[in-house]
Amino acid sequence: VTVVAFIESGSAGEQPLSSGPALSGQQLIEDLSGRLERLGAERESGQFSLDMEVYTPVQQQQQQQQPASQQQPQPRTLHVVASSEAPVSSYILPSGSSIEAAAGPLVSADSMFGLLLGQLRALYQAKPGQAVHCRGPKYRLADFTVRLATAVFGQSNSVKGVFVEAEYRPCNRLQFGWPLLKEFFSGVFPDRAFAVEHPNEALQAHLQAQAATGPIDYTYPVTVQQYLLLAYQLGSSRQQMRSAVAPSSAADAAVPVSMQQQQSWGRAPLPGPPSQLIGR
Repeated sequence: VTVVAFIESGSAGEQPLSSGPALSGQQLIEDLSGRLERLGAERESGQFSLDMEVYTPVQQQQQQQQPASQQQPQPRTLHVVASSEAPVSSYILPSGSSIEAAAGPLVSADSMFGLLLGQLRALYQAKPGQAVHCRGPKYRLADFTVRLATAVFGQSNSVKGVFVEAEYRPCNRLQFGWPLLKEFFSGVFPDRAFAVEHPNEALQAHLQAQAATGPIDYTYPVTVQQYLLLAYQLGSSRQQMRSAVAPSSAADAAVPVSMQQQQSWGRAPLPGPPSQLIGR
């Protein structure tokens, strides 16, 4: 089972990560790596990587210009994720114009699926400005694996922050592994404990499905959903900040996504607090 959190560059959390000025993305990686190494963690060979790409249908704009009575069902925007932890697979989240259901089901495909979409330029167009690229080291500490990855959003070369992924390898049931992950995260990164105070929407959706159908093994697509969820929330936050600072038009002013909207792209409201679901 795995939990994923995000630390924004220049942020200090509830307590400073270290004394002195705010930390850049690379400094965050070095600071977090140092904590793990001081606890005896061993750095694994190779580099962790995860890429989230967005492809929009070319016909979408053409159909929007037609009368409503003549419009055909539109192809969906595709969010494609490729990870070094699943080298032979890619994961696709079909959606409308945005990720309304990042905690929803993913479609698994061959690792070459993204390259195939890139060749279908008459049907789909890549949106490099909406892509997220993650790179960083992997560590092993006892029964835990920790992956640290700087996050570059869009075509910018600047690092926006660091994804921290903690995996408890011996367990594949979230309701049993979550308390251990929470304790591990709080012990190693105490100034970031608030990031895992409760399961995020992707984990809550997994718990909800388990409450409805019975025990379900934790699988890697749930980890991918967590990355998609955080990337969407971060993108929405940046849109809100840009619109609040300088809305250029009424359309721009309507861009911000409220917290209620962000929460709605999970599934139906959970039947009780997350703690009750974990205890089932």
